[in-house]
Amino acid sequence: MALWDESQGKPRLIELPAVCRKLEATDPLEAPRLVPSAIHFLENPGPLDLLGSWPPVTRRFLCRRFLRPMEVVRQLSENALCDPQAGVRLRNLLILVRQLPEDPQTLETLRAARSDASPEIRLRAAMELGTEGREVLMELAESDVNDAWSAQALSIVGPKLSFEQARTILIRALRRRRFKTACACLEALGHAGAAAVDVLAKVLAREKGELPQAAAVALGATGSAAAEPRSDASDSWPASAGANDNCPVSAPASDS
Repeated sequence: MALWDESQGKPRLIELPAVCRKLEATDPLEAPRLVPSAIHFLENPGPLDLLGSWPPVTRRFLCRRFLRPMEVVRQLSENALCDPQAGVRLRNLLILVRQLPEDPQTLETLRAARSDASPEIRLRAAMELGTEGREVLMELAESDVNDAWSAQALSIVGPKLSFEQARTILIRALRRRRFKTACACLEALGHAGAAAVDVLAKVLAREKGELPQAAAVALGATGSAAAEPRSDASDSWPASAGANDNCPVSAPASDS
């Protein structure tokens, strides 16, 4: 080792008496005080500590088989959680999910991603986590995030919504012309049974575009004998302006 000596204008070799090869030697050709040779013994060395003593072929196999994948997973996880660009975080998260779904680091990354600043990333993480992501899905379903993301969250948690929850989200979605979310709510109301018949009938009678078709499908799904189209919609029902061709729920195919 050497340091630049400003006073002499040249590099100066550094002696290492604490770890040198031969402290008592005097032959300058051997550079006894300049070459470190001390060894620190580990009490309980692990496999990685012994890596240097393994044969070259074994070391090469180990690095390819274990060390490199471990580093890749760590880097992907770090990118998925820390990169400043939401698109980069999402791509790294999806790579982990698709390529390494069983890796414990992938699970930990998904759990951390539930609190990401991006609603889309929170949605994808919650979708992959199943029951652990239900709370996040509910928040997204009830929030004013992108219409498509809210609808996607509703498509998962919809069957578990109460009638009042689904009705409240539906009315807000209609007022704000969030038609994908509204269609997802209609599908959820189809699981609510007879309680949802009046609401679905109002949508069938008052809305335009594909919402009435989605309401008809939901009415059929209620399985209620009272599921008959009605025209006595309340004046307080929020009317959506114009046609809505973005509804993901389609009507049954015609028999003709």
